[in-house]
Amino acid sequence: MTKTEYEILLFDADRTLFDFDRGEENALSVLMASIGHPLTPEAFALYREINSRLWAEFERGERDNASIAPTRFHLFFSHLDIALDADRAAENYLALLGEQRFLLPGAYELIEKLFGRFDMYLATNGIASVQKNRFAKSELAPFFKGIFISGELGAAKPDPEYYRRALEKIGSPDRRRILAIGDSPGADIRGANNAGIDACYYNPGNKPMPQGIWAKYTVADLGQIREILL
Repeated sequence: MTKTEYEILLFDADRTLFDFDRGEENALSVLMASIGHPLTPEAFALYREINSRLWAEFERGERDNASIAPTRFHLFFSHLDIALDADRAAENYLALLGEQRFLLPGAYELIEKLFGRFDMYLATNGIASVQKNRFAKSELAPFFKGIFISGELGAAKPDPEYYRRALEKIGSPDRRRILAIGDSPGADIRGANNAGIDACYYNPGNKPMPQGIWAKYTVADLGQIREILL
């Protein structure tokens, strides 16, 4: 028995279940060491600023997914005056990133408790090769029924078409029985709003919700999701 009438949970991956920040820094550190440019805190901050800007453009529909990886390294290397092959660095970085399977505190315990009571899927805008490789090797893989990746669906969160195509793959279930869970107001919560699906905003930093976006639930830690559902 559960407290709610939800049957399907759509979990975002990065910064919701997976510790993307830790994995990102580890992968970039390994890459930079391999090319003779050890990663400094200043360089990492620069990379993250560039990367965040490109992903924001993607969410607004101003950039396609495939251009993010090479563009960020061209910009990154240009700022640091590194005269090396940025395209090759981007490819190597994605391979390294796909090996990073760090989970956020409480993620495994939450998913283990929910297993068998809900049908769970990952819903992500991340780069397909990274997400598929990392997910397949993670501790969470046995608990999920599938993964919906924007690049494979041909639409991305927050576009309602992303959800239509994802849900079509599982039989177009009643959207009142679905809860979307994620950390990004612009992608996860706005996307759920656009699709007519209830949303749970994972907000450990207590950030304000942008105007015009609404979540039925807001939680500061993953354990609170279990309290809502079970």
